[in-house]
Amino acid sequence: MLLLISRFMTWKMATSFVFTAETWLGAEETREGDNALLCIGVSHHERLGLVQRIRRRDPVVVSMPEWLLPDQIDEA
Repeated sequence: MLLLISRFMTWKMATSFVFTAETWLGAEETREGDNALLCIGVSHHERLGLVQRIRRRDPVVVSMPEWLLPDQIDEA
């Protein structure tokens, strides 16, 4: 998937992008724990990211965004 993104960005001459995904915060085998939205912005000079937890209860609760430190985001 990342190869396709890289080719698309090269074709469009993009200098940065934002990647957003929904993920689990618990163990992968059990899928227990909260869900979260993960947003990562990447450019040639900078990496930014944040996580926003989703607690699927009645009612659904979405937490305040938690900013990630640059060393928490893979350089690749």
